[in-house]
Amino acid sequence: MRWLWRYWPWLPPSRKEILAIIFGVIIVAALLVAAMKSPSFRGTAATGFGPDWDCEQLPHGGSVCVKKLPKSAAAAN
Repeated sequence: MRWLWRYWPWLPPSRKEILAIIFGVIIVAALLVAAMKSPSFRGTAATGFGPDWDCEQLPHGGSVCVKKLPKSAAAAN
């Protein structure tokens, strides 16, 4: 076993260290998935001025917002 230390200078990891590494990898993966699922990461965050505005994201530019018509004016048209 002494020859092993010439090729592998680190001590073998304990079970707790392996579990801590696995747990850390799981946490980082969960944070990455949560960040990718959030609207701000995808660029589709709420860019409007409120619920009475329709906003669309353009593929190669900013967003275009148009104010919605009031319900009474929409029914008259």
